[in-house]
Amino acid sequence: TSVYGEAMGEWVDEDSGPWSDTEYARVLLEAEKRVLSSAVRATVLRLAGLYGPGRHLLWDRVAEMVGDSLPGFGDTYLNLAHRDDCVSAILALLDCEREDSQVFNLADDQPFTRQGIVDWCCEQLGKPRLTFIPERASEDRRAARFASGRRPNRRICADRIKQALSWAPQYRDFRVGYRGMGLVD
Repeated sequence: TSVYGEAMGEWVDEDSGPWSDTEYARVLLEAEKRVLSSAVRATVLRLAGLYGPGRHLLWDRVAEMVGDSLPGFGDTYLNLAHRDDCVSAILALLDCEREDSQVFNLADDQPFTRQGIVDWCCEQLGKPRLTFIPERASEDRRAARFASGRRPNRRICADRIKQALSWAPQYRDFRVGYRGMGLVD
């Protein structure tokens, strides 16, 4: 989903223009174009941030955090998808009979702001609240990929894949996923 560069918290779907101005997004869009123009039926999955067993970076960061602040902006949305949901969607795509090439977004049902996720993690871990410090945004390595120095701020809609495949994520949001991984009770 890094092809979307919206910055105001908008909902985006597969029909939204790919607006990101990063080299990373340009490479992804070129790869999509090549796949979709091939002679075979193809599907492009635009994946949200993946998490799952052994891959829970924000949880780990909060758990290991010393201090009371994080660099960057907490008001931006973070769109996530559990690894197992990605696998089940891919298997559903392989089982379906389609004759056309398509692009699908794949994200869970509920985007949260970075601050909302960190707040929840702090609560579960019994840690004091961490705040984001915009003046330290230059320390946010992921945000540095973007010309604005700020992460994209958009909410990913994945309704198309749900409707096309009669599929739904098992982990509707990161809280259910983290519980499913045994990180919290």
